[in-house]
Amino acid sequence: MKVVSIRLSEATAARYQLMADQVWPSSIPLSTYLKQRLEEGDAIAEQLASLRLDVADLAAATKQRDGLPGGQPDAVAIETLLLLRAVANPRAVRIVHGELQRLGINPWQAITRAG
Repeated sequence: MKVVSIRLSEATAARYQLMADQVWPSSIPLSTYLKQRLEEGDAIAEQLASLRLDVADLAAATKQRDGLPGGQPDAVAIETLLLLRAVANPRAVRIVHGELQRLGINPWQAITRAG
């Protein structure tokens, strides 16, 4: 195992330690928290890359179809969206929304109705 040292300002280190203390019921070392965040970031990046491929495949399949009968929504796309929304944590949703905005796509938002 290789040990990697990084320098953080006191304010940044305190901010990350506070985040670590909020996430875990018992205090963990700052280095452990940062390592976990890096690993989570890698996992999210891999998931995003996989989702990009899936979206590209879905887009290609959609272009090949002549259209859906009666203007019915695509059940596979809706089911996929609902499943992903059910398992995604708010941080992952923010990352995906950021990626969509980077690509020039407005993220979908539910229409809320006052009533």
